Amino acid sequence: MLGNWAAAEEYLLDAAARCPDQATVWSLLGRCQWQLGKVREAAQSVRQAVGLEPGEPQHRILLARILLASGRAREALLELEA
Repeated sequence: MLGNWAAAEEYLLDAAARCPDQATVWSLLGRCQWQLGKVREAAQSVRQAVGLEPGEPQHRILLARILLASGRAREALLELEA
């Protein structure tokens, strides 16, 4: 979306509603929400991705980065340890 995070969020919310079992969509939505400063929503979206693909390290790394950025270092460490 070339930096238009608001439009990307709208698109990804629709995609997540239509394909709720796609971890990549949830992860991308979380990244987009993080860029918009919606840290709580971003963490929830990426947690959804982690739940769908617990073995995919990129989802956990993104979640840890979001948690660190929001000052939740202990939770971030737990994600990285998993």
